[in-house]
Amino acid sequence: MKIMRALVAGIVVVGVASAGHRASAQSPRIDIANAIAWLPSNTETLIVAKGPIDLGETADALSDLSGHLARSVAGGPLGDAKGDVFRLLSGAHIRFAVEGSRAFRAPRGLGLGPYEGCHILAFENVDGPVIDRFMSALETAGAAATRVAGVEAMLVKWRAEEDEWSAFVVRARPDVIVIATSERMLSDVLERAQRGGAGRAFPRSLQEWAGVDTSASVWAIRHYLREGGRSDPTSPLTSEQRPANEPDTLAVGMAVSVGGRPGKFVAHYYSTNSQAQAIARRLWSHPREGLTPLFASGPKGDVRISGAPRSADGRSMLALVLLAALGHAIYI
Repeated sequence: MKIMRALVAGIVVVGVASAGHRASAQSPRIDIANAIAWLPSNTETLIVAKGPIDLGETADALSDLSGHLARSVAGGPLGDAKGDVFRLLSGAHIRFAVEGSRAFRAPRGLGLGPYEGCHILAFENVDGPVIDRFMSALETAGAAATRVAGVEAMLVKWRAEEDEWSAFVVRARPDVIVIATSERMLSDVLERAQRGGAGRAFPRSLQEWAGVDTSASVWAIRHYLREGGRSDPTSPLTSEQRPANEPDTLAVGMAVSVGGRPGKFVAHYYSTNSQAQAIARRLWSHPREGLTPLFASGPKGDVRISGAPRSADGRSMLALVLLAALGHAIYI
């Protein structure tokens, strides 16, 4: 496989504060189910990280895979681009972070592939002053004030490798920040948060729910969408071998749970393909880099992939493969 080129690439809806990032009124706290309900129905990847998450700390995949993923879910690409600003959130009590993403693309050169996504961060009510400082720091750092779906937002632009990136930061509620790489998706999220919407992302009827452990520190579901798959370098829904995929036109989705021992993970690959286990092996097995997970056929046509790499190289490779499997291929 050419993955080394790319990797190594009934829910209650709580309203949005209309006063923008200066909002201060108390309101009922949202939970993870509320945040998922905000996501548009055509969201492809869902990643949930449970708190406490401290964006002032550093975590890498070599020592703390779940912590590394949690920071990625919370900050998205903006967390790396504006690390100094994000450290102002150090000490805040992030209860959880939810990422919904889709439309994954290849970068022009190296680095993380662009995507449409929203990162929803839920804080404790006592964190209001910390969030105030963070939003003010974005203004000082050159973010432009704008409005999306009638809500005040800060627009941040930067260049990473050969790609031009932008992200909107919205204080959707006094205790919630939304970071979005897509204005269209952000608008949908804010509208659904305020008024609800037709359909829902990741309905409970999806078979991927059977393979995810929602008690894990970090868990994720990817339900492959044919729409946009033609330009997605990580989508299996093609007969074309790409830098970060394994072709499987019969693929359905994936569920991932991370936690416990450093680097411990369990993934389930769902496909009606009789060669599903061989396909999963080509994607996840990299013995030269120390990634040698166990594979087993599940009772519902899924392939169970599990392991806990012992070497630093193995844990690093696991992080790259896992992120690419969820759509976030990194080209190096």
